[in-house]
Amino acid sequence: MSVATGFGVITGQCGEIDMTELLSSQPFLFVNTIDFQMDPYDDADLPRLTPGGQEIIADGNAGGSSIMSEVFAYEVLERCDMAALLKTETEIVYQTQGKITDLLVQLDGLKVGVSVTRAVSFPRDFPYQRLPRRTCSTKSSPTSCSAAPMSPLRTPGRSRFCMSGRPS
Repeated sequence: MSVATGFGVITGQCGEIDMTELLSSQPFLFVNTIDFQMDPYDDADLPRLTPGGQEIIADGNAGGSSIMSEVFAYEVLERCDMAALLKTETEIVYQTQGKITDLLVQLDGLKVGVSVTRAVSFPRDFPYQRLPRRTCSTKSSPTSCSAAPMSPLRTPGRSRFCMSGRPS
């Protein structure tokens, strides 16, 4: 599958998320890379993002320092798997208090709540080691899934997008 162009070069397993994964109760792991080469993101790069990535930046998030992780997680989902942004973190309405979802996207016609997890090696020059799969998927269990309290949406799919980083 060809990957849409934009800010950063995406490589890896694109076009793999389909109904099999979206409707399964089992976890799946797909590995993708977005490489910014020697051009870190700055405000001048905004037009190179997808409209969804631009909306995430414009809407902001519920606090913390995760906005760029959410933007680039979405960039990979849209450019690689044709996801469509439905709602950002601040647009999602909840029935009850609890963990919140970073993004609501549509994949293959299904609404999917996306929570982004960042995994970074520290100190920054320390060699990066892939984390065990359970580290990236523990919050996607049905009892702690951030998509559970969403309202009035019925969200059959849940996704934990593990965003890892390492120095170049």
